[in-house]
Amino acid sequence: MGVEMRRTGGCICAVFSLAVIQAAAVAAPRLYARVVDVGAGLCVVIKLPSGEHVIYDTGNYVDRGRSCFAAIKALVPASKPIDLLVLSHSDADHVAATPDIVRRYRVLRAWHPGTRPGPSPSAAWRRALAALRAESRRGMVDMDLHRTPLPGGTLYRFGDAAVQVITGYGRPPSRWQLQNESERNNAGSIVVRVVFDNRAILLTGDSVGRNIGDASSACRAAEREVVDRRHQVPIWAQVLTAAHHGADNGSANCFIKHVAPSWVVFSAGHKHAHPRKAAALRFLAAGVKADHILRTDRHDDEGAKEWSYGRKVGHKDPRGDDDIEIIIEKDKPLRVRYRQP
Repeated sequence: MGVEMRRTGGCICAVFSLAVIQAAAVAAPRLYARVVDVGAGLCVVIKLPSGEHVIYDTGNYVDRGRSCFAAIKALVPASKPIDLLVLSHSDADHVAATPDIVRRYRVLRAWHPGTRPGPSPSAAWRRALAALRAESRRGMVDMDLHRTPLPGGTLYRFGDAAVQVITGYGRPPSRWQLQNESERNNAGSIVVRVVFDNRAILLTGDSVGRNIGDASSACRAAEREVVDRRHQVPIWAQVLTAAHHGADNGSANCFIKHVAPSWVVFSAGHKHAHPRKAAALRFLAAGVKADHILRTDRHDDEGAKEWSYGRKVGHKDPRGDDDIEIIIEKDKPLRVRYRQP
């Protein structure tokens, strides 16, 4: 142990007691989540306190999911299964590492939207769906929302932690009056809430809650639905991964109010001017501190529409340098931080 023993009796007992206390501290139940910097996309890797692994979205087609897959390999031993794989929707910047995951790991359960609404599934989605179909033939529980609804409120427990479905559709309801194929695809995103020690992380995919440029009172589509059902299916969370990389068509004021996050994470890259200034300002107006809003494109500069907090003029943020960690330890303060200072 590297400790010099000079006495016997009480002193040795004191050292032994200290070792027991330290061992207990190391073994404290802990939920660890990493929002991987995949550029303009999303990949979240979660290790639950009882040892299970959950993946929410699998990264960007631009690097064929390599950034996401590298993080998964670093965090999940090849001998362990992926207990739950959630693909929020079929956009290519959310699904790219899926074939590699299926080749390396046994996937026990997957939630995904199934056949993409509209006529033009991406090559990345076709590959992901084929990989999932093959894994289902090997025994994976395949929750294809195009075939089988996954009702809001559905709860899966993993020891003292739980993953709950908030909303998600293979094809979103016509009553939402969505404007085009892209919006229909995004609005149906599977939204989940990961809970441990009475604290929660809300993962929202590319969910939709407003039209770009709407008035501040706007509240529509998926975000409206989950706000209206919040008494049956809670949505409050200390940590929120903001919808659609911080686009202005998500994070409606109604939604922010009832989630009431203390921390916000934008998974964004040097593309599309995300996170948008308008979206970030809604969080600030709701009382979220600027230094509690983290982003995977830290210091990026894409001009006037992008939120400028922390900007370095002319900086084109690369992927891979701004992973964000979320750590929930039982009876200890929540930690949300950049993995690379």
